[in-house]
Amino acid sequence: MAFSSFTQFLLQNDYASLSELEEASQASVLYGGRLGTAMIELGLLSPEQLDTALARHLGLPEIPTAWLAKPDAAARAALHIDLVKRHRAFPLQFEKRTLHVGLLDPRDDAVLDELAFASGCLIAPYVLAEFRFVQLMQRVYSIAPSSRFKTLLDEGARALARRLRAAQRKSIEDERARVIPELEIGPLAADVELSQSDAFFRVAEPIAVPAPVAPAAPVSARTPAVAALAAPTAKASAPAAAKEPALEIDDDEPILLDRRAPTLPQASIAALEGVLAESPDRSCVIDASVELASRFAEAAALFVIRDGVAAGLGALRGGKPLEVDATVIPLAADNALAACVANRQQVRTNPSTALDKLLAKALRSGEHTQLAVYPIQIGERVVNLLVAQAQHGALGATADAALAALARLIGGAYERLIREHKQRTIPLPPASPAVATAREAAPKATAAIGALPLLKRVVRAPAKN
Repeated sequence: MAFSSFTQFLLQNDYASLSELEEASQASVLYGGRLGTAMIELGLLSPEQLDTALARHLGLPEIPTAWLAKPDAAARAALHIDLVKRHRAFPLQFEKRTLHVGLLDPRDDAVLDELAFASGCLIAPYVLAEFRFVQLMQRVYSIAPSSRFKTLLDEGARALARRLRAAQRKSIEDERARVIPELEIGPLAADVELSQSDAFFRVAEPIAVPAPVAPAAPVSARTPAVAALAAPTAKASAPAAAKEPALEIDDDEPILLDRRAPTLPQASIAALEGVLAESPDRSCVIDASVELASRFAEAAALFVIRDGVAAGLGALRGGKPLEVDATVIPLAADNALAACVANRQQVRTNPSTALDKLLAKALRSGEHTQLAVYPIQIGERVVNLLVAQAQHGALGATADAALAALARLIGGAYERLIREHKQRTIPLPPASPAVATAREAAPKATAAIGALPLLKRVVRAPAKN
């Protein structure tokens, strides 16, 4: 049976519930990485279960365990490390003139042709999960993973996540056994909170679905919509058609290396606001947010809140990138970031605690330059922090108001991405016969001079063959 998406396959084969897939989808948008990575991290699947699910979904053979445990040295010699990293294609086994390769996108014919030409071998493709790729790159090529994957590669952390998930599933089942009637889930099932313990975020109001916007013409490898602003004629030129992914699992970039986009001094504030409002992915939100914040402050940085710490995502000082990826601030200790998360309110303070001084050092500022921290929320949950500093002293009132407004815009951008990501990847359950009959009987919309009647509807991307 053919499935239009990996999420549909997971749902129909009982790998996860709809609410769990929504949770993984939200985590993928907020923290990056592929859907399978988020599912391992949340304890929804083990790496072995993900390997099996991916292979079944694509109709490819599963990679033998022995090959993952000890890849063939002759296979590694057939492909240069640059090709391995660029195409996320790991050489596993060499047999006669056939090279068995694990790929994140095993149906990309252009990549398979390039690998065959470079190695002089026939290529036998296998689907390789992002988690496995990072694991093999660390073990075989000694390439250090990002801070997120360092935790994920720990078997103890994964086992704890699975135990917590099993306990949560049991609690939900017990609760549902007590609750009376089954509730009918309508067409907006992606927004229905099935239970208090199932929800990942608490969004007070439904998020309006904007009209689909074509992405800007690609200029940079990481965030095409932001980089397109560097070209003076970007607005006038027609947007380039987005390349269809070879495989519909999840198209986020793997978080292995820092891929910071160049600064864009020519872009106007209005143009950057437009990019933030139409950002096609998480990376674009990060770059546009930091770039916008840097127009109102000497130093601007974005931090993600996860597992009790704030970790750096990107930063600019005087228009030049700062290395904040290794900056991790614990939220259990006394510091400005922790106070902002706890109170969900803006914090302005001179660096006084040890961790605040560490943050100021990462931003290359002095102890007498005030730190301004703004919470970025989805519902009641703080997911990011925006940190800004003036060149000296404190931020002015205008800059402070602009950055507070920007924090709200960033939260809105994340909400839109989460909604669109769900609609693209999570199949909606069919309506009951009664609901379907009512819809058919409903009067059809007709055009009127001067106005069109507004209809509430779900915008979904067309299914891919």
